[in-house]
Amino acid sequence: MLADYRGIVGAIGTQQELLAAGKGGWIRQPQFAAGTVYERTLALAAQNRLLGEDAAARARARAESGFQALTGELAQRFSGPDSGIAWQDKDGRYVVTPERLALRGRLAALLNQPFMAPPRDLALPRVPAGSAVLWDRQQLDQAIALGDMRKRFLDEGLAGLPGAWRDAIAQNVDQQFARLVTDQVAAAAILAPLPADGGSAGFEAALGRIARIKAMLSDMHAMSRVDDLDVLVSRDALARLRAVDEMLQQSEVSTRSGRCLRRCIRPRRARPRAMT
Repeated sequence: MLADYRGIVGAIGTQQELLAAGKGGWIRQPQFAAGTVYERTLALAAQNRLLGEDAAARARARAESGFQALTGELAQRFSGPDSGIAWQDKDGRYVVTPERLALRGRLAALLNQPFMAPPRDLALPRVPAGSAVLWDRQQLDQAIALGDMRKRFLDEGLAGLPGAWRDAIAQNVDQQFARLVTDQVAAAAILAPLPADGGSAGFEAALGRIARIKAMLSDMHAMSRVDDLDVLVSRDALARLRAVDEMLQQSEVSTRSGRCLRRCIRPRRARPRAMT
């Protein structure tokens, strides 16, 4: 996406530079007329014994046929209201339309937005046995802040763009933000040794933020990323649940062992004193 937009901005600039030279009035003629130099050259060719009139006539026919094909293609490409190129009678040349120049300005401004930096495309971690996710809530808050930035841009940054461009850019911006949000979530998911008690307090504290992030990704139509985040949270929760279950089992075993030991310990009987 970034390369495509940069390519469009550069192509419009190139169009403007090429058309600035002018000298395109001959293209607007109804019939091919290249001028006196061209006519003199064909006349000399016709008089030349090695070339002759037939060769000159064929050259003229090719030129006229090519001119008709060129003018037909130009009319097809640049006669519509959205062609981006228009004839300017005042200067006698083709120019880039104000609408296309405005589009270039909008795209250039978009590329300069801070959220258009290339994503790192980090992958969400897998939770190995004996580990849990220690959620960095500050990183999660930064992911949520990206969602607020997206809303502001969609409300203000797309104004003035043609409908087709506006929809396409909004879709690409959503894809960009989804990648950035995933980067932040991946950075927030820090693998650490699983606490014996499951560490549910930190896990529960992060769930509210994660729910907001999933809702943001849904708004961006990034459902596969929502599914990936669900898988990570589910595996983390399952690992913590197993830790709690093991702790309870060990506690029950300890209780039973204690009861057994207490039953095995008999009170000492007092020995009778010998008669003196």
